Amino acid sequence: MAMPESNAVKAPSTDSISAAWKQADKEDAYWRRHREALLAKYPDKFVAVHKSRVIAASENLTDVLTVLQTKSISLRMAWIKFITANPRHTLL
Repeated sequence: MAMPESNAVKAPSTDSISAAWKQADKEDAYWRRHREALLAKYPDKFVAVHKSRVIAASENLTDVLTVLQTKSISLRMAWIKFITANPRHTLL
């Protein structure tokens, strides 16, 4: 009798985990370093950053995603954040 195919997901390698943490730290540092300037220029907007440059900003997330698609930029390659002076914390 043949063994059924496994749907198990392989665990990521230590190197890929380390690279992901470094990328997350880089993104976090970018937002902290540029927060005030971005807030002044793009208040209450979704902002997409690619290669440390703002490539889209809009009150509508769908518009930002459309710009990414138009520019052939994968969601994995862009950072998107809602920039606001009054963050809303929501528990789901």
